[in-house]
Amino acid sequence: YSNFIKNTLDLVSGKHLRGATALAGVTAIGAAVIFTGHALYDMSPVATSAAAGYFAARTVYGAFQAGPLAAILNAATGWFVQPTTEFVSLIVSRYTGPWQRAINNLFDRYKPTPKTSTVTSPRNEAPNFPSVEVDGMDFAGMTKKEQERNWDKNLRMWVAVSNTFGQLLRGTHHGGRVLMMISWSDEQLTAILVETMDAKLVSYAIQADMILTPYKTTILSNSQVTRKQAMEELADMQSIYNTYIADAEKVWLDLTLTEEEMKKLEVSIKSCQCWLEAHLTISDLNALAKIQEQKKEAIQTLFTALTLNEVRSFNTAEANRNLEPEARQAQRAIRNGFHLQEYVNQYRNHVQLMMQRMGYENSMKSKAGSALRCESLF
Repeated sequence: YSNFIKNTLDLVSGKHLRGATALAGVTAIGAAVIFTGHALYDMSPVATSAAAGYFAARTVYGAFQAGPLAAILNAATGWFVQPTTEFVSLIVSRYTGPWQRAINNLFDRYKPTPKTSTVTSPRNEAPNFPSVEVDGMDFAGMTKKEQERNWDKNLRMWVAVSNTFGQLLRGTHHGGRVLMMISWSDEQLTAILVETMDAKLVSYAIQADMILTPYKTTILSNSQVTRKQAMEELADMQSIYNTYIADAEKVWLDLTLTEEEMKKLEVSIKSCQCWLEAHLTISDLNALAKIQEQKKEAIQTLFTALTLNEVRSFNTAEANRNLEPEARQAQRAIRNGFHLQEYVNQYRNHVQLMMQRMGYENSMKSKAGSALRCESLF
């Protein structure tokens, strides 16, 4: 038909493509390419040679651009090109999402299988199969075949999630949202763990007091002694118990203890245990000792949570130096609301020591009082 190519190319316009379905748009563009190529084929040898020469020249120029010049041009035009390409990518993802998922899943299904699959394999295309002896975990007993099938299932889900993710917002929006809010999520999770451990410490203290309650009741209800004598005996028991608890906690809370001071504490704890052994049953005394061990484990978990949060904040530049003023204000409000800085101040030396054990430098400087608090920044 006359002017067929021109009429076809006229279809490839913003006005038409905006109202076209994805299939119609692809068909129009494909038709333009096919008939343009057909027209070039039917041209005279001179015109064809000229077109081929032009194409070759453009190829050489493009190869030159792909070198250092291309990097310079990309950097110079990135302020416009990147937002534009992100927007085009978003539109393409919305129209071709199902095709992209199908192609990804097809490639995953027929990808080359490594000859060997060992825990030392550098490939990151399949899970390494851990053992409790080597890795301290075994995925709750998953067999090798179950791990492989579960991994393949994850690949399909990840492709679908990523594809849908790309249809919502541009990459810059996603990246900014994640970078700004990841610190909020981390602060929340740390606060939950710290508060849980703090509540466990209170619970353990209540359990220990409950062990003494029957003995206190017996002392107060003893009709063979005067009220004054009963109160004095009760005060002695409470004093010995308080000393036993305080000394036991000081052993693993006070990092400044010298070897001599540690020996004195051990003697004091042993003396308290002997007194309690004469007044409590062996089972109750063992229960008190077990509670002290549980308190030690809980407080160590609390130290670890605080240290990880401090190191995580240091490692995340957006959380400690590069946030916009509004985002930094939100970060301060979150930290103050969770009282995390107060916990860090309370256990500052232990957090500093754990940082050193993790391989980070920390001079163990002392508290600076109220200067460490965040409220003054508002």
